[in-house]
Amino acid sequence: MYTKIASTEVTSSVASVYLTGIATNDPHLIMIANVAPSTDNVSLYGTVTKSGSEDTSSNYDQTYKNMYDQTYGIGNSHNANESFMNMGNCGTGTSETHNAFFWLYNFADTGLASSLTRTTMNISSDQKLYGQIGATAHTVSSASDGIRFYFSGGLIASGTFVMWKVT
Repeated sequence: MYTKIASTEVTSSVASVYLTGIATNDPHLIMIANVAPSTDNVSLYGTVTKSGSEDTSSNYDQTYKNMYDQTYGIGNSHNANESFMNMGNCGTGTSETHNAFFWLYNFADTGLASSLTRTTMNISSDQKLYGQIGATAHTVSSASDGIRFYFSGGLIASGTFVMWKVT
């Protein structure tokens, strides 16, 4: 069963979107759709929240596979000790948006690292189809209650953000 925990529909530019409210150790699903920046050629970032505030410590370990259209092929990436999650870039051109699913695990557990898997599909700032599949661990053994989304520059101009608890 899916129970909606939080949702935000951006229709006027905002600096960031917080999806918080995780209070149980059930898996949670976040879906973002048609998320567009106000500034061209910027990356979508995410940070874990603790008691509603973002954690920008260098405790994000992530690995993912970048999948591009036929022009660029496939690439691998692994980053340890990052201070955010990078979901790739897009711009202000037609259809340049982010779309993704995030599965969150162990977020309410005070003794385990919060972790997530992600699948993204974007149109990049150079009008190329781009996606990622991967995982991130926030390597701090304390409870997390959500995620903050923001762009590396400018504002979030539009998009839909929804989080569900899955039981």
